[in-house]
Amino acid sequence: MISISSATAKQLDSFKRLSAMNKIAFIVALVLSVNSFAQSDETIKSFDQRQQQLNNRGMIVLGSWAATSITTGIIARSQTTGTAHYFHEMNALWNSVNFTLAGISLLQSRKEQPFGSDYSLKRQRKLETVFLINSGLDLGYIGTGFYLRHAADSKTDLKAQRLEGYGNSLLLQGGFLLCFDGAMYLIHKHHGKQLLPAKTQLNVRCSPAGITFRYQF
Repeated sequence: MISISSATAKQLDSFKRLSAMNKIAFIVALVLSVNSFAQSDETIKSFDQRQQQLNNRGMIVLGSWAATSITTGIIARSQTTGTAHYFHEMNALWNSVNFTLAGISLLQSRKEQPFGSDYSLKRQRKLETVFLINSGLDLGYIGTGFYLRHAADSKTDLKAQRLEGYGNSLLLQGGFLLCFDGAMYLIHKHHGKQLLPAKTQLNVRCSPAGITFRYQF
């Protein structure tokens, strides 16, 4: 036996007292409401797929830069001396970390199956925060590069060459990462605006006086 709550019973009673025209309008509104939810699910699914695509492309760019820097760094290090030797050495060492991070991110994206507005919104905020924080760290890398170049002035011979070479490398790598993280933040920020319409819901309320439509954002 199916029991009906008092609230549901009141709604059914209100529906019965509606005029024929209002009943038709209510049914149409109900169909539109269901359809809006279906469209919302498709929108979120499409948003998730695009989000992963954008992030994966970014990781491919980072991984490609890292692989190139490692290869050229190893080769050039063995063919140069002095400041240039340490410049290429740091490039190779620095990008071994970037290459690892990019690879891990790409592998993890294959395991993720993000569906649902709550998950999507949470992941969107996480991505924006990560790239924004990284941009701040990149400024620190650039500052460290300038410091090492300045510290080299007070040293002599080998130490001066090492400090200057490492400093030049940090300026280059920090500058690239600042452009990369800044661009990724702006790209995800712009893409994230598309998630807001998916949270819109159509609510329909009927009463003897008529039917009320309300969009919830």
